[in-house]
Amino acid sequence: MRVNVIVTTFNRINLTRICLETLLNTTGSHCRVTVVDNASSDDTVSYLEALAASSGRITTYKLPRNMGVSVAVNLGLAMSDADYHLKLDNDIELRKPGWLEEMIAIAEGNAEVGLVGYQLFSHWYKAERVILGSGHTFRKSEACNNGGCLLIPRRTYESCGFMNEDYGKYGFEDLDYGNRVLMSGQIIGYVDDDNAVKHLGYERDINDEQERMKLANRTSVMAGEKLYLLNKMLFEQGIRPRYVKRKYLPDFGADGIRFSLDESYKPIMKLHQAALPRFEYTMDGDQAKLVLSRLKSGSDDCLLT
Repeated sequence: MRVNVIVTTFNRINLTRICLETLLNTTGSHCRVTVVDNASSDDTVSYLEALAASSGRITTYKLPRNMGVSVAVNLGLAMSDADYHLKLDNDIELRKPGWLEEMIAIAEGNAEVGLVGYQLFSHWYKAERVILGSGHTFRKSEACNNGGCLLIPRRTYESCGFMNEDYGKYGFEDLDYGNRVLMSGQIIGYVDDDNAVKHLGYERDINDEQERMKLANRTSVMAGEKLYLLNKMLFEQGIRPRYVKRKYLPDFGADGIRFSLDESYKPIMKLHQAALPRFEYTMDGDQAKLVLSRLKSGSDDCLLT
């Protein structure tokens, strides 16, 4: 069973050390690690190069500028034909052996499961404990909000494609991916274990500049919540296919990796540019009401949950 663990790094070397060293210590040789660095300015790159040289299980890619989480993860997805891909943020600590095997067992034994994670933020979205056909207890969720440690089976990758690169450096890519998996008829959720992994990003070594960058992306008109809700509607209505391709294509040259816009993606960008200024929305808890009267005639609004 081949597993490709994709870790995106951008500074925060202290957290990256904990993440990668606990990853290597709690997984075996069937687990290969792809690290994509988003142009770190600290000692992250030299650390990654030394670790890759000593472990033999790590492949590293250094991007010339910060392309964002989705672009980096998608590079890692495209570079491996593994049976499973694991999206792992570099501020996650893996605390006990067997955490990965538990995720794989759930995905392997239950074809209806499209994504398996660990519930890092239980207060964001509720999860219901269910017993799967394999006998595993599973925390079934209505949304994928814990993409920091997320197992993607090949069947899911082949049906839903890549992470959506619409959301800038940081954004709603996890929720977006989970929506598309749910629309495909599969379920998503978490291993029933609160002690296997730990999210450290809000506990130590917080980079204020990085947190401000995340907030700016999430609240921007062109990359934030409004775009996420528009995309959700487009997927639900079948205007956009659930299979998402890459927006930026890599070119591996002698001077490193460069990215260029896929020309076939321009119609989606034009649709976003035309639609975003022309609708409004309100939030009531986790339910959004989109007012669409300026987009088309007929019904004035649409409910999204």
